[in-house]
Amino acid sequence: MASIEELINDYNSVVKVVDKNAAEDEDRAYGGVIRSVKGKLQEHITEEIIRIAWNNLKGNMNRLEINSQKIKLPIKENYIKSIKNKEVRDYILKNKDYYYYGLSVDKHVFIDNTFVMGIECKAYTENAMIKRILIDFHLLKTLYPNISCYLFQLESQLGEIIHNYLILFMVLNLLIP
Repeated sequence: MASIEELINDYNSVVKVVDKNAAEDEDRAYGGVIRSVKGKLQEHITEEIIRIAWNNLKGNMNRLEINSQKIKLPIKENYIKSIKNKEVRDYILKNKDYYYYGLSVDKHVFIDNTFVMGIECKAYTENAMIKRILIDFHLLKTLYPNISCYLFQLESQLGEIIHNYLILFMVLNLLIP
């Protein structure tokens, strides 16, 4: 588990070299290289901040799980019943276990095997991304109505850097029982 200072140093180190590497990579678009690297960095920072917060709360690390596994969102019975074609409707009813949406956000946080928080990690966020994130969170809440959903981002659409300690403060407040 990293410290906040180590995460800040990671961020500063990565940001310094990513611009240089992106400019030198002729096989990929400049912006794509930067987004990819910052996205992975944001996921790493998010996961480490959760671990730091949990540790600061004296939580047992064995009780905490963070993953990104797909969650099966089943097809709605009402939708199946509304299908006019009887043959199609009957086929889907017989095979409905195969009809689902594989839903996930970047980080699923479990405490004692209970899904408590969904976190979307973005290097930056603009309006179209916000809409998609809100839809994903809404769908998650149809299965897990008591979870909290959050967006952790490095930069806004205007390029302002979110302060790491503010994020830590938010996570500390969210994990307190």
